[in-house]
Amino acid sequence: MPRPDRYFDWQSLQGATRVEPPSADSRRRMRLLLGCFVLAVATIGTRGLVLNLTQGAAYRRAAARPAIVEVRISAPRGRILARDGTVLAKQRRATELRVHYRYLEEPADETWLRRTARARLPAGDRRDTARLHHEMDRLRVERDALHRRLAALGGVTSSQWERRRAAVQSRVERIAASVNARQHAEASAVVSEDDQRVASGYWSRLVHLAREALADPPAPVAAPPIVIAEQLDHHVMFEDLSASAVQTIEQHAEKFPGVVLHRAARREYPHGSLAAHVLGYLGAIDPETLAGDQDNRYAPDDVAGRRGIEMRYEPLLRGEPGREVRMLDASETVVSASPARPGRDVTLSLDVDLQRSAESLLDSALELKHHERPASPNSVAPLAHGGAVVVLDCHSGDVLAAASSPRFDPNVFASGESSDVARLLGSPKQPLYDRVTQMALAPGSIAKPVVAAALLEEGVVHAEDSFYCQGYLHSPEAYRCLLFRHYGVGHDEVTMPGALAQSCNVYFFHHAERLGATRLTDWLMRFGLGGATGVDLPYEAAGHLPNLDGSKGNAEVLGLAVGQGALTATPLQIARAVAVVANGGRLITPRLVRAASRTDTGLQRTGRRVPQLREDTTATVRAGMRQAVVDPRGTAHRHLLIPGLPVAAKTGTAETQSAKGDHAWIAGYAPADAPQIVFVVALAHGGSGATAAGPIARRLLINMQRLGYFYESELAEGTDHGSATQPASYETRVGAPE
Repeated sequence: MPRPDRYFDWQSLQGATRVEPPSADSRRRMRLLLGCFVLAVATIGTRGLVLNLTQGAAYRRAAARPAIVEVRISAPRGRILARDGTVLAKQRRATELRVHYRYLEEPADETWLRRTARARLPAGDRRDTARLHHEMDRLRVERDALHRRLAALGGVTSSQWERRRAAVQSRVERIAASVNARQHAEASAVVSEDDQRVASGYWSRLVHLAREALADPPAPVAAPPIVIAEQLDHHVMFEDLSASAVQTIEQHAEKFPGVVLHRAARREYPHGSLAAHVLGYLGAIDPETLAGDQDNRYAPDDVAGRRGIEMRYEPLLRGEPGREVRMLDASETVVSASPARPGRDVTLSLDVDLQRSAESLLDSALELKHHERPASPNSVAPLAHGGAVVVLDCHSGDVLAAASSPRFDPNVFASGESSDVARLLGSPKQPLYDRVTQMALAPGSIAKPVVAAALLEEGVVHAEDSFYCQGYLHSPEAYRCLLFRHYGVGHDEVTMPGALAQSCNVYFFHHAERLGATRLTDWLMRFGLGGATGVDLPYEAAGHLPNLDGSKGNAEVLGLAVGQGALTATPLQIARAVAVVANGGRLITPRLVRAASRTDTGLQRTGRRVPQLREDTTATVRAGMRQAVVDPRGTAHRHLLIPGLPVAAKTGTAETQSAKGDHAWIAGYAPADAPQIVFVVALAHGGSGATAAGPIARRLLINMQRLGYFYESELAEGTDHGSATQPASYETRVGAPE
């Protein structure tokens, strides 16, 4: 039997009905693709030709135009000078040390570490994971060594360095968090708007539902955090690097990666704490000032005056920043324009020698008070909580000395050491508190010259009218004289000058009752109490002049008659009020700045005459203040009877009803026969005005005499010169009257 064939021809079964499939023509598809490509090229070419014909000239001009880069140039800050030209504040060149943020960040940014380490490796080793991690570890060690090296160069401890580093990182992280939060909020708002558009119409919702049904949308991916400019910049770690440290860094730059040196201007106060409250200090720009800076005079890293003259005359001192315009054309030439205008110098009325003397006397007195001890466990020694000394030209209003204690060194704020600044801000002694213009205390008997003027002007009493003081007003238990409280006796028969000289409370109680609250407060206001003096310093306190409504009966007016109750005043306000008596009736405006430019010769004399104040009124008050010194019973006799210098004064002891002690005051003018200056000494909780403030005033006047403020010839007790003409030596010291 024959073997069948291995293969069977199945195609033979189709027979004649078999149809051959058509073969695909690849050339046709190639022609189709080529046509699409030619069409696209033709479209792009046509568009390019149209743009060249219509806007080509404009594009060519823009390409040929040089790039313009604008750089802000800070203006040198003006100096602050004393009246004799002594420099109290100036600019000096300093070298800042700045470190790149990635070298300060802890822990180090992994992305930056990896990128920096890879860049250090040879090209062939960059894919080697082990070598890469080893280089990253080396970079971490180098960062730590750099921190120790920089701390040693800057003369700070490792903990101080760490505080500075952490402060920089904290500030940058806050900025980054704010930027990223804002970016996230904006992105969320966009998504919300898209959802609203989808939900706005029926067909849109239908399409959206169908899309979700056919395919699940991908899970939302959080956007990577934004890298802000501060994370890629260098930050100041030392604002005033020593010359030796600068030399070390420049000679061994390879040991200080990420470090740059920047030349900058720094504020310097050559005399340290001298007149610190008058000068003020500089601080960082606050966000409110920066936001309101429409003229772009400040940059975020600028500083501005924070207190004192630095703040009050900030627009003059800061100058006008320049704009250096760099035009980079094809040849990379640079053109500079708009130079900065330096700030203007400001000349003060302060006398450096007198200011230093006043501060030294005040500091010594306060230090002595703080070393006093109670006589027994049940007694409390008065401790002065700070004080002020003011010396004022009673004619021009020039402030010759304005001492406040405790004080501060404004160089601390210029140094940038945050720990030192924090100690000042947190000190219980309040060294930043200007006690000349802000310490509003009850004036006590120091207000009696003003009350005396009110009594005389309103005709309640005449200068020669006699009054019998029994030591108390109506009852031995209330409204008494200090003499009665200590010795059980009164002042007997006194006239107005005698009542001022011996500080007879009962005299003023009795006549103030007849005067009434309305007329008394009106005259206190005319002498400047209850309102700011207008001195050119910020944050001046106005004190408090109560609006008496009579609800407490005579208690209110009786307290006001002797400077007690709700009445408070600053040392500068008291000096201004005493100046009215000294200069014959003019209410002057104290001033600290005499000239505010390189061309100004000075400011005009300020002040106005107190309405209805007669010459015989001021003469009577002056006689009483003079008698307080020359009369052995006068409260200022013991300390202010100075050979060769006639002085008029009034003491004041303001009761506080506190274990801390009373407030001590003394105020007056000299020479008594031809007034030139007014002086005020105030000690918060200092005790008796005569015994606590009197010695300071005595030494101050003696020092002024040595400094040449008062004429030497004919200066003798009891000599009446009969003229208010300024002596020659006074003009030599403070300048001729303007």
